[in-house]
Amino acid sequence: MPELSIIIVSYNNAQLLEDCIASIKASMPIGTAPEVIVVDNNSADNTVAMLQNKFPEVKLILNKDNKGFAAANNQGIRIAQGEYVMLLNNDTVIINDALSKMITYLREHPKIGLLGPRLLNGDRSVQAQGSMLGPHFWNSKIPVETKFLRGAVFLTSKKVLDQVGLLDENFFFYNEDIDFCWRINKAGLKVVYYPLAEVIHFGGKTDWRRQWLGLKSTLYLWQKYLLKRNTRIQEYRNI
Repeated sequence: MPELSIIIVSYNNAQLLEDCIASIKASMPIGTAPEVIVVDNNSADNTVAMLQNKFPEVKLILNKDNKGFAAANNQGIRIAQGEYVMLLNNDTVIINDALSKMITYLREHPKIGLLGPRLLNGDRSVQAQGSMLGPHFWNSKIPVETKFLRGAVFLTSKKVLDQVGLLDENFFFYNEDIDFCWRINKAGLKVVYYPLAEVIHFGGKTDWRRQWLGLKSTLYLWQKYLLKRNTRIQEYRNI
């Protein structure tokens, strides 16, 4: 059984995905290899052909339609064999030995339910995370416990997923990361920012469809935590 399973949801952008998987392979020590699972949401470009030709070892799930980010990740989680599970955006590049560092740190700190690295922009500047109104923990040079991490790179374990459950598939796109971090905290586990590991995250362009999906998921998030469960507004703002 692999120590680590990496799940990547793809929707077009074959070149980004190729660079992402190549960086995974380059980052691992010789003789070790994570299980890489790509869940493709019906890409219309050459994504599938690229994977089959260049990375035949990758486990590929082909959806006949776009099932959304949370649902597609859950498909990968269900077949993952690793003790640890990483949810990785396709627009990322692993730097150096970031994966090994994160696994080692998570293994040494069993109270952590979710670990995220320092995210860098394409120009290698530090990418903001969490709430812009809260502490700017992303500038820290040491691990920091927080309420919320950006979902570009999430490292957790099968044990934690069994405890808190999979991603909420009512989030088609956006805010599933806030919800998952919230549930990790509610389970009495820690969400930790780990700046000693670095990953480049290019980020996507915000078109009108993404904005609309983001609005819908934000409304659902508020309904789930503020309206139905009477969660204190101040507690939510501290994420």
